[in-house]
Amino acid sequence: MATLIAEKSFLDDLFIDEDRDNDHRDLSYFLKYDFFGYKLICEFTDHAAYERAAKDNPFWEIILDRFASIEYVPNIREEILTNAFHARVDEQSIFLSCLSPAHCQKLSQETGYIFLTKLNLADWEKFRMCRQPLILKVTRNASIPSDSRFDKWSKLIAFSRPLNSVIIFDRYILGDRTNQKLTDNLFKVLEIFCQVPMPLKGIMITVISEFENNATVKKSHQTVLDFLKKKGFKNVKLNIIKHSKAYYPKNFEGLHYRVILTNYFHFKCDDSFNFFKTNGGVNNDADLRISFCLASKNHPFFKKELTDLKAYINKLPKADQSGNENFYPDKENRLLV
Repeated sequence: MATLIAEKSFLDDLFIDEDRDNDHRDLSYFLKYDFFGYKLICEFTDHAAYERAAKDNPFWEIILDRFASIEYVPNIREEILTNAFHARVDEQSIFLSCLSPAHCQKLSQETGYIFLTKLNLADWEKFRMCRQPLILKVTRNASIPSDSRFDKWSKLIAFSRPLNSVIIFDRYILGDRTNQKLTDNLFKVLEIFCQVPMPLKGIMITVISEFENNATVKKSHQTVLDFLKKKGFKNVKLNIIKHSKAYYPKNFEGLHYRVILTNYFHFKCDDSFNFFKTNGGVNNDADLRISFCLASKNHPFFKKELTDLKAYINKLPKADQSGNENFYPDKENRLLV
């Protein structure tokens, strides 16, 4: 369950200043009308204190029916600075704090969580851009405006943080064929997601793909791991999982999409993520949809695909009847818990 950790003065100030700029307006709208079913952790002593605050600030009253559960932590400002607190909240946590922008940035880097400060809401822009899904055309054709054109992997950088978990499902992403090379596509994606500094608990990456033969699962793991080590990305836990319809659960609707799921963003494409050729050309015209997965209209799509992948992975045995491995070295990912 997603978690919202809120200091009282943050929402008090947001209520007063919600029309200051686009980020204030959008965050206010998101919290009031577009975020549901989460656990709220707030700094009140008890429910009576919450009710008193709601009389002074309608914001607290409006979100009463938005969260699924609540926990009162009076010393929340001190608690959010501790590793123990970070370890017990969900991977999809949003911290609303009164810390300095530099301190929030540091905590976000160390934990892989969203940390927003009332002193500067500029970090909300990337989520605002994707609350209504951002659609980019994979093309180098100049007839598509630059802001709507996905013509280089670096355009993912804006959506690569905060991050601590990644699942990539693409049947062809590990193929390493002519015009669909690892060095031009998957490795570029991993390099963007594995930027330094990394979260203290590391990044978990799961790649699910098809193979010409089962023996390549372990080999592919070593190939990708060698790349990560070469780039100096040491705090990464990687696993490779084979996709095979033979292991679909009963009445399963199938895995036909290509997605990259992180703890805050959902990337979906109508073609393989092997977008680019070695010469810089585009393999196929395609649409890339990027969405903030906690927004109410986006979350069901994210949740459905994550649930499908989890159902498939849970059923997948370690090896097939011939003893060839279906995954290596394991099937663990924080998003699959």
